[in-house]
Amino acid sequence: MSDRTAALVGIAGCILFWVSLFLFGAMRPEYSQQTKAVSELGVFGAPHSLLWNLIGFIAPGLCLALSGGAIARSVERTQRRSVSYWLLVASGLGFAATGIIPAEMRDGSPALDSPYTIGHIIMTFISAVPWIVATFLMVSRMKRNVDWRIVSNVNLALGFAAIACFGLRVTTILPGVAQRISFAVYFAWFCIMSIHLLRVQRSAHRAAA
Repeated sequence: MSDRTAALVGIAGCILFWVSLFLFGAMRPEYSQQTKAVSELGVFGAPHSLLWNLIGFIAPGLCLALSGGAIARSVERTQRRSVSYWLLVASGLGFAATGIIPAEMRDGSPALDSPYTIGHIIMTFISAVPWIVATFLMVSRMKRNVDWRIVSNVNLALGFAAIACFGLRVTTILPGVAQRISFAVYFAWFCIMSIHLLRVQRSAHRAAA
């Protein structure tokens, strides 16, 4: 897959997630974007849970894995699979796996003793932590790469924002809002970097023409 295609796939994955989130949420009158977790759309027994897990988690996650790998290769100017490459691929695959392993709820609350819920939470961390580590690993490489220097500060800011998001759950912000802010930071990074990857590819084609 070319870097241009991977970038377009990454952008599509970001759009697909957000459109699906609000569409599936609107299909359930009792579902509140302010108070309900995103995962509740895909828990066992939820209406349209299988479709949500496929469209809302699995498909976007695979898209991010593809775009993340291409972004890392472009930043590091190598086709070698670096640590950053594998971290970003793992992040996307972890996000996809949250749809493969849906959580389980009992009496309106997450069943924390359920192996499904435990697996879902683990996949959530596999999605988040490798991505945060990758953003910091690529800071110096972005600054050394003239094509990526312009977005190095954005990369760093979103990395710090992601760390800050871990503390949102203990604030007075509604839990659903706090989680969506975290998702917004995560997807903003992939969307911005995928768009920039397109620009890098266009510049390379012009230079070669």
